[in-house]
Amino acid sequence: MYTLYYSPGACSLAVHATLEELGVRFKAQECCIQDGKTATSDFLSINPKARVPVLAYDGHIVTEATAILTYLAEKHRQPVLIPENATIAHARCLEWLSYLSSTLHPLYWGIWRPHRLSSDKAAYAIIYQTTAARLQDEYAFIDARLGYGRYLLGDFLSIADFYFLVFALWAQRVGLPVDGWPNITTFLKTMLLRPSVQRALETEGLTSRGERAA
Repeated sequence: MYTLYYSPGACSLAVHATLEELGVRFKAQECCIQDGKTATSDFLSINPKARVPVLAYDGHIVTEATAILTYLAEKHRQPVLIPENATIAHARCLEWLSYLSSTLHPLYWGIWRPHRLSSDKAAYAIIYQTTAARLQDEYAFIDARLGYGRYLLGDFLSIADFYFLVFALWAQRVGLPVDGWPNITTFLKTMLLRPSVQRALETEGLTSRGERAA
């Protein structure tokens, strides 16, 4: 049985919902970032990077959301959440995973962790404004691509969609103009209707906006 180490509402939610979608047995172990649980000696012995998600299975530890998502989708082929290997569709799925992890995800440092980008507190406001503008450009790009189908790969539900779900929720949380991106709005509504996503949100104590339930 897998063990997933997660923090509520973090990018680990993508793995959590994917495990639910695949219907495999797993244990969800909360390690809340805000409570400092990823900085404890016990957690650091599991993942010295002090980050979630972490997937433990059969004596092995796998970190990084894109690696875990790909591993799970390749290992468990029912339901199919990744296109057949060595196809253009497979490459497109990896393309989206890479883009989300290398471009969209790090931008949120400027919103939530500006200290990672500058030691000058006076610069934080400019970092936030610049980051928010850049995020809007990236979401507009994604919204245009979603116009070709329900999901990032058209009508094929993939692990990339579970990953992007996190960032669609984050956009709401930080007050970005999600209503101005009709395709992302439709995508988010579609994903939130999936029982797997609903179960993951419930387990993590989150609302449909990805926020902590009162």
